[in-house]
Amino acid sequence: MFLNNLSVAGEIMAAKELALEVGDSLQLQFVGDDETRYAAKVIGYLSGQSLVVSTPRVDGRTIPVSEGKEAIVRLMSGNKVVGFSVRVIMVSVRPYAHLHFSFPQNVQAVTVRKALRVTLNMTASVRPCLTDSAGIDPAQEPQVVTIQDMSTSGALLIADKPLAEEGQHISIALQLDVAGATEHTSLPAIVRNIRTERGEKAGQRYFHHGVELRVVDRAQSILVHAFVYQSIARGET
Repeated sequence: MFLNNLSVAGEIMAAKELALEVGDSLQLQFVGDDETRYAAKVIGYLSGQSLVVSTPRVDGRTIPVSEGKEAIVRLMSGNKVVGFSVRVIMVSVRPYAHLHFSFPQNVQAVTVRKALRVTLNMTASVRPCLTDSAGIDPAQEPQVVTIQDMSTSGALLIADKPLAEEGQHISIALQLDVAGATEHTSLPAIVRNIRTERGEKAGQRYFHHGVELRVVDRAQSILVHAFVYQSIARGET
């Protein structure tokens, strides 16, 4: 199964339903090699004919790929994680390194539910925004937090003091490791609820912030979905 290690049932979708756009991120896994998943981007496609993607790079160099090689492709399409098998029909280095794949015939898809959270315990930094605004408050210093868990639509942040008021916008700066590449990004969010828990030491308190992600940038949305899917595939739910 292309979408292996997922704990949710997949479905079959028509290849023509793929909502591909130039610049979309995807994962490539070449059949017969190790389990390495390479990052690549969609350059273009002709429905029913071929899919053109950038040749993956490792340490700044393109990896060697031979024509006829089979590969499994995984990517986000709308709110679905899709996977399909293709074959390399042409390798080109002009005017830049890219691969032509056969167009997929059978596509498997899994809908990523917004409520499905992954456990992270990841360090990030948060800055509050100006009141009634999404603009960062320049007078406030960033505060280190722990992201306890995260979904495609929200997260639970833990800090040793309140990050903002309920209903206030914040910016979450973090790094997401996706397909072997580290992406630094800042996610806009709104604090929806705050609760306090006592720590192990006397007088110690921790503030748990339930936040709603307000990602509108398509590239950021793809990054978040890909990160959550990858974490699900690793069994981190």
